[in-house]
Amino acid sequence: MNSARIYIFLTLILLSAKLLTAQQSTEKMFNASASTISVTVGGDFIVTGTFPAVVNERADQFVTRVSAEAAKADVQNSGSAAKIKQAKPANQKKYALRNIILKRNNAAPVIIDLQKFRMDGDFKNNPYLQNDDVLIFPVLDLERDYFSVEGAVNRTGKYQFVEGDKLSDAIYFSHGISKAYDNVNKAEIYRLSQDGLKLEKIVVNVNDDFPLKRGDRIRVGTEETYRKDYKLLVLGEVRFPGYVPVSRNLTTVADAIKHAGGLTEKADPSNTRIFKSGSLPPDYFKRVFGIETGDDGGETTLSESLAFSTYMNELNLLELYRMSGITERDTNYFFTEVRLKNMLDYERVDATGYESSNSSASLKELKMGDVLFVGGKENSVYVFGQVRNPGNYIAAAGKDFQYYISAAGGLGEYAIEDEIWLIRRFSNEWINVAEHPSKVEPGDIIYVQKENIYSFSSYVYIAGSYLGIVGSVATVILLLVQFGK
Repeated sequence: MNSARIYIFLTLILLSAKLLTAQQSTEKMFNASASTISVTVGGDFIVTGTFPAVVNERADQFVTRVSAEAAKADVQNSGSAAKIKQAKPANQKKYALRNIILKRNNAAPVIIDLQKFRMDGDFKNNPYLQNDDVLIFPVLDLERDYFSVEGAVNRTGKYQFVEGDKLSDAIYFSHGISKAYDNVNKAEIYRLSQDGLKLEKIVVNVNDDFPLKRGDRIRVGTEETYRKDYKLLVLGEVRFPGYVPVSRNLTTVADAIKHAGGLTEKADPSNTRIFKSGSLPPDYFKRVFGIETGDDGGETTLSESLAFSTYMNELNLLELYRMSGITERDTNYFFTEVRLKNMLDYERVDATGYESSNSSASLKELKMGDVLFVGGKENSVYVFGQVRNPGNYIAAAGKDFQYYISAAGGLGEYAIEDEIWLIRRFSNEWINVAEHPSKVEPGDIIYVQKENIYSFSSYVYIAGSYLGIVGSVATVILLLVQFGK
Protein backbone atom coordinates (compact mmCIF):
# COMPACT_ATOMS: atom_id res chain seq x y z
CA MET A 1 0.00 0.00 0.00
CA ASN A 2 2.81 2.35 0.92
CA SER A 3 4.54 1.56 -2.38
CA ALA A 4 1.46 2.57 -4.39
CA ARG A 5 1.23 5.87 -2.57
CA ILE A 6 4.89 6.60 -3.20
CA TYR A 7 4.43 5.80 -6.89
CA ILE A 8 1.41 8.13 -7.18
CA PHE A 9 3.34 10.88 -5.34
CA LEU A 10 6.34 10.65 -7.69
CA THR A 11 4.05 10.65 -10.73
CA LEU A 12 2.39 13.86 -9.55
CA ILE A 13 5.81 15.50 -9.07
CA LEU A 14 6.92 14.58 -12.63
CA LEU A 15 3.65 15.88 -14.13
CA SER A 16 4.03 19.14 -12.20
CA ALA A 17 7.61 19.56 -13.47
CA LYS A 18 6.54 19.00 -17.10
CA LEU A 19 3.69 21.51 -16.77
CA LEU A 20 6.07 24.09 -15.27
CA THR A 21 8.62 23.58 -18.07
CA ALA A 22 5.93 23.91 -20.75
CA GLN A 23 4.66 27.09 -19.14
CA GLN A 24 8.16 28.61 -19.00
CA SER A 25 8.77 27.68 -22.66
CA THR A 26 5.47 29.30 -23.67
CA GLU A 27 6.32 32.45 -21.71
CA LYS A 28 9.78 32.57 -23.28
CA MET A 29 8.32 32.28 -26.79
CA PHE A 30 5.77 34.95 -25.98
CA ASN A 31 8.42 37.29 -24.57
CA ALA A 32 10.68 36.71 -27.57
CA SER A 33 7.83 37.46 -29.91
CA ALA A 34 6.93 40.55 -27.94
CA SER A 35 10.58 41.81 -27.96
CA THR A 36 11.03 41.46 -31.75
CA ILE A 37 9.96 44.15 -34.19
CA SER A 38 10.13 44.52 -37.98
CA VAL A 39 12.07 47.28 -39.71
CA THR A 40 12.15 47.88 -43.46
CA VAL A 41 15.22 49.20 -45.31
CA GLY A 42 14.82 50.89 -48.68
CA GLY A 43 16.73 53.15 -51.02
CA ASP A 44 20.43 52.75 -51.86
CA PHE A 45 21.64 50.38 -49.15
CA ILE A 46 23.78 47.22 -49.26
CA VAL A 47 20.63 45.11 -48.94
CA THR A 48 16.98 46.10 -48.89
CA GLY A 49 13.92 44.43 -47.43
CA THR A 50 12.25 43.84 -44.06
CA PHE A 51 14.42 42.61 -41.21
CA PRO A 52 13.84 41.69 -37.57
CA ALA A 53 15.07 44.10 -34.95
CA VAL A 54 15.12 44.04 -31.19
CA VAL A 55 13.06 46.35 -29.05
CA ASN A 56 15.27 49.20 -27.79
CA GLU A 57 17.65 48.76 -30.75
CA ARG A 58 18.79 52.09 -32.13
CA ALA A 59 19.07 52.97 -35.83
CA ASP A 60 22.87 52.91 -36.01
CA GLN A 61 23.10 49.56 -34.23
CA PHE A 62 20.51 48.08 -36.59
CA VAL A 63 22.16 49.48 -39.74
CA THR A 64 25.61 48.28 -38.68
CA ARG A 65 24.33 44.80 -37.86
CA VAL A 66 22.31 44.34 -41.07
CA SER A 67 25.16 45.56 -43.30
CA ALA A 68 27.68 43.29 -41.54
CA GLU A 69 25.38 40.26 -41.87
CA ALA A 70 24.79 40.97 -45.56
CA ALA A 71 28.52 41.27 -46.24
CA LYS A 72 29.20 38.04 -44.35
CA ALA A 73 26.49 36.21 -46.29
CA ASP A 74 27.96 37.40 -49.61
CA VAL A 75 31.38 36.08 -48.68
CA GLN A 76 30.01 32.72 -47.55
CA ASN A 77 27.97 32.36 -50.72
CA SER A 78 30.97 33.16 -52.89
CA GLY A 79 32.44 29.71 -52.28
CA SER A 80 36.06 29.50 -53.38
CA ALA A 81 38.81 31.85 -52.23
CA ALA A 82 39.02 33.36 -55.73
CA LYS A 83 35.30 34.15 -55.73
CA ILE A 84 35.53 35.60 -52.22
CA LYS A 85 38.31 37.90 -53.41
CA GLN A 86 36.16 39.01 -56.37
CA ALA A 87 33.17 39.62 -54.09
CA LYS A 88 35.19 41.71 -51.64
CA PRO A 89 34.60 45.10 -53.33
CA ALA A 90 30.83 44.52 -53.24
CA ASN A 91 31.04 43.67 -49.55
CA GLN A 92 32.79 46.95 -48.91
CA LYS A 93 30.17 49.01 -50.73
CA LYS A 94 29.67 52.32 -49.01
CA TYR A 95 26.26 53.69 -48.18
CA ALA A 96 25.04 57.12 -47.17
CA LEU A 97 25.18 57.99 -43.49
CA ARG A 98 23.52 61.35 -43.87
CA ASN A 99 20.08 62.52 -44.98
CA ILE A 100 18.48 59.17 -44.06
CA ILE A 101 14.66 59.32 -43.91
CA LEU A 102 12.97 57.56 -41.00
CA LYS A 103 9.27 56.94 -41.72
CA ARG A 104 7.03 55.97 -38.83
CA ASN A 105 3.31 55.19 -38.55
CA ASN A 106 1.16 58.18 -37.64
CA ALA A 107 4.19 60.50 -37.51
CA ALA A 108 5.95 62.88 -39.86
CA PRO A 109 9.15 61.58 -41.52
CA VAL A 110 12.38 62.36 -39.63
CA ILE A 111 15.79 63.07 -41.18
CA ILE A 112 18.64 61.46 -39.26
CA ASP A 113 22.40 61.92 -39.66
CA LEU A 114 24.34 58.88 -38.49
CA GLN A 115 27.65 60.46 -39.46
CA LYS A 116 27.05 63.29 -36.99
CA PHE A 117 25.98 60.80 -34.33
CA ARG A 118 29.20 58.84 -34.76
CA MET A 119 31.14 62.05 -34.18
CA ASP A 120 29.27 63.74 -31.35
CA GLY A 121 27.15 60.93 -29.83
CA ASP A 122 23.95 63.03 -29.96
CA PHE A 123 21.11 60.46 -29.86
CA LYS A 124 18.71 62.77 -31.68
CA ASN A 125 20.40 61.44 -34.84
CA ASN A 126 20.19 57.85 -33.59
CA PRO A 127 16.65 57.19 -32.32
CA TYR A 128 15.18 53.94 -31.00
CA LEU A 129 13.43 51.93 -33.70
CA GLN A 130 9.77 50.96 -33.52
CA ASN A 131 7.74 48.25 -35.18
CA ASP A 132 7.09 48.87 -38.91
CA ASP A 133 9.66 51.69 -39.12
CA VAL A 134 11.07 52.34 -42.60
CA LEU A 135 14.61 53.63 -43.26
CA ILE A 136 15.17 55.16 -46.70
CA PHE A 137 18.81 55.66 -47.73
CA PRO A 138 19.70 58.27 -50.36
CA VAL A 139 22.09 57.51 -53.20
CA LEU A 140 25.71 58.10 -52.20
CA ASP A 141 27.39 59.88 -55.12
CA LEU A 142 30.76 61.26 -54.05
CA GLU A 143 31.55 62.25 -57.64
CA ARG A 144 28.80 64.88 -57.88
CA ASP A 145 26.98 65.08 -54.55
CA TYR A 146 29.90 66.04 -52.32
CA PHE A 147 32.17 68.65 -50.83
CA SER A 148 35.88 68.15 -50.18
CA VAL A 149 38.15 69.61 -47.52
CA GLU A 150 41.93 69.91 -47.43
CA GLY A 151 44.52 72.10 -45.79
CA ALA A 152 44.70 72.91 -42.09
CA VAL A 153 42.22 70.30 -40.85
CA ASN A 154 42.75 67.08 -38.93
CA ARG A 155 41.28 64.81 -41.59
CA THR A 156 41.15 65.84 -45.21
CA GLY A 157 38.75 64.08 -47.55
CA LYS A 158 35.54 64.06 -49.54
CA TYR A 159 32.20 64.07 -47.74
CA GLN A 160 28.53 63.58 -48.59
CA PHE A 161 26.75 66.87 -49.26
CA VAL A 162 23.35 67.60 -47.75
CA GLU A 163 21.26 70.64 -48.53
CA GLY A 164 21.88 73.29 -45.88
CA ASP A 165 25.52 72.36 -45.23
CA LYS A 166 27.77 75.24 -44.23
CA LEU A 167 31.49 75.81 -43.89
CA SER A 168 31.25 75.00 -40.19
CA ASP A 169 29.83 71.58 -41.09
CA ALA A 170 32.73 70.91 -43.45
CA ILE A 171 35.27 71.80 -40.75
CA TYR A 172 33.30 69.73 -38.23
CA PHE A 173 33.30 66.59 -40.41
CA SER A 174 37.04 67.13 -40.97
CA HIS A 175 37.52 66.84 -37.18
CA GLY A 176 38.27 70.51 -36.75
CA ILE A 177 41.25 72.71 -37.50
CA SER A 178 44.62 71.10 -36.83
CA LYS A 179 46.68 72.62 -34.05
CA ALA A 180 49.79 72.02 -36.13
CA TYR A 181 48.89 75.15 -38.11
CA ASP A 182 49.29 78.70 -36.84
CA ASN A 183 46.85 81.60 -37.34
CA VAL A 184 44.20 79.78 -39.37
CA ASN A 185 41.48 82.37 -40.00
CA LYS A 186 40.71 82.10 -43.71
CA ALA A 187 39.32 79.45 -46.02
CA GLU A 188 39.25 79.31 -49.81
CA ILE A 189 36.21 77.77 -51.55
CA TYR A 190 36.63 76.77 -55.18
CA ARG A 191 33.29 76.52 -57.00
CA LEU A 192 32.77 75.36 -60.61
CA SER A 193 30.01 76.59 -62.87
CA GLN A 194 27.38 74.11 -64.10
CA ASP A 195 29.23 73.57 -67.38
CA GLY A 196 32.52 73.02 -65.52
CA LEU A 197 34.32 75.74 -67.48
CA LYS A 198 34.47 78.57 -64.95
CA LEU A 199 36.13 78.31 -61.56
CA GLU A 200 35.21 80.81 -58.86
CA LYS A 201 37.42 81.34 -55.83
CA ILE A 202 35.68 82.56 -52.68
CA VAL A 203 37.75 83.62 -49.65
CA VAL A 204 35.81 83.61 -46.37
CA ASN A 205 36.48 83.70 -42.65
CA VAL A 206 36.63 80.23 -41.09
CA ASN A 207 34.21 81.37 -38.38
CA ASP A 208 31.58 82.46 -40.90
CA ASP A 209 28.64 80.12 -41.49
CA PHE A 210 29.12 80.35 -45.22
CA PRO A 211 26.56 78.22 -47.14
CA LEU A 212 28.05 75.46 -49.31
CA LYS A 213 26.99 74.06 -52.66
CA ARG A 214 27.47 70.67 -54.26
CA GLY A 215 30.95 70.15 -55.56
CA ASP A 216 32.58 72.86 -53.43
CA ARG A 217 36.26 72.23 -52.82
CA ILE A 218 37.45 73.84 -49.63
CA ARG A 219 41.00 74.63 -48.58
CA VAL A 220 41.21 75.69 -44.95
CA GLY A 221 44.11 78.05 -44.22
CA THR A 222 46.27 79.83 -46.74
CA GLU A 223 49.68 78.42 -45.80
CA GLU A 224 51.01 74.89 -45.41
CA THR A 225 52.77 73.78 -42.24
CA TYR A 226 56.18 72.26 -42.66
CA ARG A 227 56.50 70.92 -39.14
CA LYS A 228 56.58 67.36 -40.39
CA ASP A 229 58.49 64.19 -39.59
CA TYR A 230 61.47 64.75 -41.86
CA LYS A 231 63.99 61.97 -41.38
CA LEU A 232 66.74 60.02 -43.10
CA LEU A 233 67.84 56.43 -42.65
CA VAL A 234 71.52 56.06 -41.73
CA LEU A 235 72.87 52.52 -41.42
CA GLY A 236 76.16 50.70 -41.04
CA GLU A 237 79.13 51.74 -38.96
CA VAL A 238 77.64 54.74 -37.16
CA ARG A 239 77.09 54.98 -33.41
CA PHE A 240 73.30 55.28 -33.59
CA PRO A 241 72.07 53.56 -36.78
CA GLY A 242 68.46 54.17 -37.73
CA TYR A 243 66.28 57.12 -38.62
CA VAL A 244 67.74 60.50 -37.75
CA PRO A 245 65.67 63.72 -37.58
CA VAL A 246 66.50 66.39 -40.14
CA SER A 247 65.02 69.69 -41.28
CA ARG A 248 63.15 70.40 -44.48
CA ASN A 249 66.33 71.80 -46.00
CA LEU A 250 68.53 69.43 -47.97
CA THR A 251 70.85 67.56 -45.61
CA THR A 252 74.45 66.68 -46.38
CA VAL A 253 76.19 63.36 -45.85
CA ALA A 254 78.26 64.95 -43.08
CA ASP A 255 75.16 66.22 -41.26
CA ALA A 256 73.50 62.80 -41.45
CA ILE A 257 76.59 61.10 -39.99
CA LYS A 258 76.78 63.69 -37.19
CA HIS A 259 73.09 63.20 -36.34
CA ALA A 260 73.77 59.45 -36.18
CA GLY A 261 76.45 60.01 -33.54
CA GLY A 262 79.49 59.87 -35.82
CA LEU A 263 81.47 56.92 -37.12
CA THR A 264 82.53 53.85 -35.17
CA GLU A 265 86.11 52.58 -34.95
CA LYS A 266 85.30 49.92 -37.56
CA ALA A 267 83.97 52.38 -40.13
CA ASP A 268 85.58 52.85 -43.51
CA PRO A 269 84.54 56.38 -44.57
CA SER A 270 85.64 55.69 -48.15
CA ASN A 271 83.03 52.91 -48.32
CA THR A 272 80.01 55.19 -47.86
CA ARG A 273 77.07 54.72 -50.19
CA ILE A 274 73.85 56.62 -50.89
CA PHE A 275 71.00 54.32 -51.89
CA LYS A 276 67.92 55.54 -53.72
CA SER A 277 65.36 53.82 -51.52
CA GLY A 278 62.58 53.86 -54.12
CA SER A 279 64.48 51.37 -56.27
CA LEU A 280 65.12 48.85 -53.49
CA PRO A 281 62.84 45.87 -52.71
CA PRO A 282 61.50 45.37 -49.16
CA ASP A 283 63.98 43.96 -46.63
CA TYR A 284 66.92 44.76 -48.94
CA PHE A 285 69.20 45.92 -46.13
CA LYS A 286 68.16 43.01 -43.92
CA ARG A 287 68.87 40.48 -46.64
CA VAL A 288 72.12 41.99 -47.97
CA PHE A 289 73.65 43.57 -44.88
CA GLY A 290 71.70 41.87 -42.06
CA ILE A 291 70.46 45.25 -40.80
CA GLU A 292 66.94 45.97 -39.54
CA THR A 293 65.65 49.29 -40.87
CA GLY A 294 62.54 49.46 -38.70
CA ASP A 295 60.38 50.12 -41.75
CA ASP A 296 58.30 47.23 -43.07
CA GLY A 297 57.30 49.09 -46.22
CA GLY A 298 53.62 49.38 -45.38
CA GLU A 299 51.20 47.00 -47.07
CA THR A 300 53.22 46.54 -50.26
CA THR A 301 54.20 42.89 -50.69
CA LEU A 302 57.56 41.74 -52.01
CA SER A 303 56.03 40.48 -55.27
CA GLU A 304 54.18 43.77 -55.82
CA SER A 305 57.31 45.80 -55.14
CA LEU A 306 59.45 43.68 -57.47
CA ALA A 307 56.81 43.77 -60.21
CA PHE A 308 56.67 47.57 -60.07
CA SER A 309 60.46 47.80 -59.93
CA THR A 310 60.79 45.50 -62.96
CA TYR A 311 58.31 47.57 -64.93
CA MET A 312 60.09 50.85 -64.12
CA ASN A 313 63.50 49.37 -64.93
CA GLU A 314 62.37 48.11 -68.32
CA LEU A 315 60.73 51.46 -69.04
CA ASN A 316 63.97 53.26 -68.22
CA LEU A 317 65.96 50.86 -70.42
CA LEU A 318 63.69 51.42 -73.43
CA GLU A 319 63.72 55.19 -72.95
CA LEU A 320 67.53 55.22 -72.98
CA TYR A 321 67.73 52.89 -75.96
CA ARG A 322 65.09 54.61 -78.12
CA MET A 323 67.27 57.44 -79.45
CA SER A 324 70.57 55.55 -79.42
CA GLY A 325 72.69 54.78 -82.44
CA ILE A 326 74.47 51.73 -81.06
CA THR A 327 74.94 48.66 -83.21
CA GLU A 328 73.73 45.13 -82.59
CA ARG A 329 77.18 44.22 -81.32
CA ASP A 330 76.96 46.81 -78.53
CA THR A 331 73.32 46.24 -77.59
CA ASN A 332 73.79 43.30 -75.20
CA TYR A 333 76.50 45.07 -73.24
CA PHE A 334 74.43 48.27 -73.09
CA PHE A 335 71.38 46.37 -71.80
CA THR A 336 73.54 44.68 -69.14
CA GLU A 337 74.90 48.01 -67.92
CA VAL A 338 71.45 49.67 -67.75
CA ARG A 339 69.90 46.72 -65.91
CA LEU A 340 72.73 46.78 -63.40
CA LYS A 341 72.24 50.50 -62.90
CA ASN A 342 68.51 50.08 -62.31
CA MET A 343 68.79 47.06 -60.06
CA LEU A 344 71.19 48.74 -57.64
CA ASP A 345 70.86 52.49 -57.85
CA TYR A 346 73.45 53.87 -55.45
CA GLU A 347 76.24 56.42 -55.39
CA ARG A 348 79.55 55.93 -53.62
CA VAL A 349 80.86 58.81 -51.51
CA ASP A 350 84.10 59.25 -49.60
CA ALA A 351 83.14 60.52 -46.14
CA THR A 352 86.72 60.80 -44.93
CA GLY A 353 87.12 63.98 -42.90
CA TYR A 354 83.37 64.56 -42.80
CA GLU A 355 83.80 66.95 -39.86
CA SER A 356 85.53 69.46 -42.14
CA SER A 357 83.31 72.07 -43.79
CA ASN A 358 85.06 71.67 -47.14
CA SER A 359 85.06 67.85 -47.23
CA SER A 360 83.26 66.00 -50.02
CA ALA A 361 80.79 64.65 -47.42
CA SER A 362 79.91 68.19 -46.32
CA LEU A 363 79.23 69.22 -49.89
CA LYS A 364 77.25 66.14 -50.96
CA GLU A 365 73.51 66.69 -50.41
CA LEU A 366 70.95 64.00 -49.61
CA LYS A 367 67.32 63.90 -50.70
CA MET A 368 64.42 62.80 -48.53
CA GLY A 369 64.00 59.06 -48.90
CA ASP A 370 67.69 58.38 -49.50
CA VAL A 371 69.42 55.78 -47.35
CA LEU A 372 72.99 56.42 -46.21
CA PHE A 373 75.13 53.35 -45.56
CA VAL A 374 78.61 53.51 -44.04
CA GLY A 375 80.54 50.31 -44.66
CA GLY A 376 83.12 48.71 -42.40
CA LYS A 377 86.83 48.27 -42.90
CA GLU A 378 87.94 45.33 -45.01
CA ASN A 379 90.89 43.28 -43.78
CA SER A 380 90.91 40.37 -46.21
CA VAL A 381 91.44 39.44 -49.84
CA TYR A 382 89.27 36.83 -51.51
CA VAL A 383 91.01 34.31 -53.79
CA PHE A 384 89.08 31.89 -56.00
CA GLY A 385 89.16 30.13 -59.33
CA GLN A 386 91.96 27.65 -60.09
CA VAL A 387 93.55 27.64 -56.64
CA ARG A 388 93.61 24.69 -54.26
CA ASN A 389 91.96 26.40 -51.25
CA PRO A 390 89.75 29.32 -52.34
CA GLY A 391 88.54 31.71 -49.66
CA ASN A 392 89.24 34.89 -47.68
CA TYR A 393 92.81 35.59 -46.52
CA ILE A 394 94.02 38.25 -44.14
CA ALA A 395 95.40 41.24 -46.01
CA ALA A 396 99.13 41.80 -45.61
CA ALA A 397 100.63 45.19 -46.39
CA GLY A 398 102.96 45.29 -49.37
CA LYS A 399 102.21 41.74 -50.58
CA ASP A 400 101.48 41.02 -54.25
CA PHE A 401 99.08 38.54 -55.84
CA GLN A 402 101.59 35.68 -55.65
CA TYR A 403 101.53 35.85 -51.85
CA TYR A 404 97.76 35.31 -51.75
CA ILE A 405 97.83 32.54 -54.35
CA SER A 406 100.49 30.81 -52.26
CA ALA A 407 98.31 31.28 -49.15
CA ALA A 408 95.45 29.63 -51.08
CA GLY A 409 97.55 26.51 -51.71
CA GLY A 410 99.01 27.50 -55.07
CA LEU A 411 97.69 27.22 -58.59
CA GLY A 412 95.57 24.30 -59.70
CA GLU A 413 96.52 21.89 -62.47
CA TYR A 414 94.43 23.69 -65.10
CA ALA A 415 95.23 27.28 -64.09
CA ILE A 416 96.25 29.74 -66.82
CA GLU A 417 99.27 31.49 -65.36
CA ASP A 418 99.09 34.50 -67.64
CA GLU A 419 95.37 35.08 -66.95
CA ILE A 420 95.27 35.90 -63.26
CA TRP A 421 92.87 38.78 -62.60
CA LEU A 422 92.78 41.34 -59.81
CA ILE A 423 89.25 42.72 -59.32
CA ARG A 424 89.30 46.05 -57.52
CA ARG A 425 87.09 46.44 -54.44
CA PHE A 426 85.23 49.63 -55.37
CA SER A 427 85.51 50.02 -59.14
CA ASN A 428 85.17 46.28 -59.98
CA GLU A 429 87.88 46.85 -62.59
CA TRP A 430 89.63 43.70 -63.88
CA ILE A 431 93.44 43.93 -64.07
CA ASN A 432 95.62 41.20 -65.55
CA VAL A 433 98.39 41.10 -62.93
CA ALA A 434 100.58 38.88 -65.12
CA GLU A 435 100.80 41.76 -67.60
CA HIS A 436 100.27 44.71 -65.23
CA PRO A 437 101.57 43.95 -61.73
CA SER A 438 99.50 45.92 -59.23
CA LYS A 439 99.36 46.40 -55.49
CA VAL A 440 96.71 44.22 -53.82
CA GLU A 441 94.53 46.13 -51.35
CA PRO A 442 92.11 44.92 -48.65
CA GLY A 443 88.74 44.01 -50.16
CA ASP A 444 90.19 43.16 -53.57
CA ILE A 445 89.42 39.85 -55.29
CA ILE A 446 91.90 37.59 -57.09
CA TYR A 447 90.50 35.28 -59.76
CA VAL A 448 92.59 32.60 -61.51
CA GLN A 449 91.13 31.59 -64.84
CA LYS A 450 90.80 27.94 -65.85
CA GLU A 451 92.19 26.43 -69.04
CA ASN A 452 89.53 25.13 -71.43
CA ILE A 453 89.68 21.32 -71.51
CA TYR A 454 88.20 19.48 -74.48
CA SER A 455 87.40 15.77 -74.78
CA PHE A 456 88.25 13.72 -77.88
CA SER A 457 84.65 13.94 -79.10
CA SER A 458 84.81 17.72 -78.73
CA TYR A 459 87.91 17.84 -80.95
CA VAL A 460 86.19 15.64 -83.51
CA TYR A 461 83.17 17.94 -83.48
CA ILE A 462 85.33 21.06 -83.89
CA ALA A 463 87.35 19.44 -86.70
CA GLY A 464 84.16 18.40 -88.43
CA SER A 465 82.81 21.94 -88.19
CA TYR A 466 85.93 23.38 -89.76
CA LEU A 467 85.96 20.74 -92.50
CA GLY A 468 82.31 21.51 -93.22
CA ILE A 469 83.13 25.19 -93.64
CA VAL A 470 86.12 24.38 -95.88
CA GLY A 471 83.96 22.07 -97.97
CA SER A 472 81.26 24.74 -98.38
CA VAL A 473 83.83 27.32 -99.47
CA ALA A 474 85.37 24.86 -101.93
CA THR A 475 81.94 24.12 -103.40
CA VAL A 476 81.24 27.83 -103.90
CA ILE A 477 84.64 28.29 -105.59
CA LEU A 478 84.03 25.37 -107.96
CA LEU A 479 80.60 26.76 -108.90
CA LEU A 480 82.11 30.19 -109.62
CA VAL A 481 84.79 28.57 -111.78
CA GLN A 482 82.17 26.60 -113.72
CA PHE A 483 80.02 29.69 -114.28
CA GLY A 484 83.09 31.58 -115.48
CA LYS A 485 83.83 29.14 -118.30
